[in-house]
Amino acid sequence: MIRKNIVIQNVLGLHARSANCLAQAASKFSSDIYLINPLSNTTANAKSVINLLMLSASKGTLLELTVCGNDCEEAFSTIEKLVNSGFGE
Repeated sequence: MIRKNIVIQNVLGLHARSANCLAQAASKFSSDIYLINPLSNTTANAKSVINLLMLSASKGTLLELTVCGNDCEEAFSTIEKLVNSGFGE
């Protein structure tokens, strides 16, 4: 299991397009991937756009990324890079 804090970088935060981009990337892995917003105590399955939108993560929101499974290192690296790049926006 890998667990690390990440910060939403893009100006619009985790909105529909970025949530969809994240869910598509997460769905390529067999690992369980979760994002947790400690302020609202909300946990989202990263493979679900609806769950991700429920995090209400605006720019600068600190989230905990948790990845557990056989391909957790590759999954973690992919998701971390995607978030840190601002989802290409």
